[in-house]
Amino acid sequence: GAANVTDLVTHNLAGLTDDFFVDERNAYHKMMLYGGDYAASNKSIQDSLSIAGACVARGFRSGASGIIEQPSMYASRYGAIGLVKGVGKALVGAVVKPVVGVGDGAVVLVTGC
Repeated sequence: GAANVTDLVTHNLAGLTDDFFVDERNAYHKMMLYGGDYAASNKSIQDSLSIAGACVARGFRSGASGIIEQPSMYASRYGAIGLVKGVGKALVGAVVKPVVGVGDGAVVLVTGC
């Protein structure tokens, strides 16, 4: 239902950002679904709220840190053209990453995993 649509949208939005964010997001989801004490079958609402909050915080933190990291990384690799590309990536990430975090948090709350 709605959780699947939200998950699909946030997955596709995450693709607009850097590969590190996508890889980190995918690893976090695998850990939450299959990892130890947080396996989907034995989570309480408090666990789900905690995980959802972590998803939102991760999105905002990654968006904010990308404002500094992306331009400097691209500039060091590609010079002035890289700086322009890095600023563009940073601006997109500053908007998209928090949206992805909120979407991931919503999916966690709706599905309980």
